[in-house]
Amino acid sequence: MIPVTNNTAMPMYVGVHMIPAGETRHFPLDQVPEHLRPAAPEPEAPQAAADPVADLLEGSVADIVPQLDALTTEQLEAVGEREQVGKARKTLLAEIAERLLKRAGGEGSGTDANQDGAGGA
Repeated sequence: MIPVTNNTAMPMYVGVHMIPAGETRHFPLDQVPEHLRPAAPEPEAPQAAADPVADLLEGSVADIVPQLDALTTEQLEAVGEREQVGKARKTLLAEIAERLLKRAGGEGSGTDANQDGAGGA
């Protein structure tokens, strides 16, 4: 049910029902003409999705470094790229580079086993 108010000096009709001047009557939505229906609420602007990389870079190096291991490789690379464009904190960039190198070496490349000197016979 939606209210329809007659703000005129003359009687108003909604379907077969009369609304006297200055009065309000309630009707089912399907019985109310389009021009008398309340305006549809405007859709809310979509909020930008939270950017974890940007949020992370707002902190200090001491706050950021412990959180680096929880990031995916793609996120870690994104943090490094944005840090180079932004504040370019050398200690943070070094930590990121170290973690990326560890991940690259730990993905089954086998470079650690070959560097132990057990390579050739």
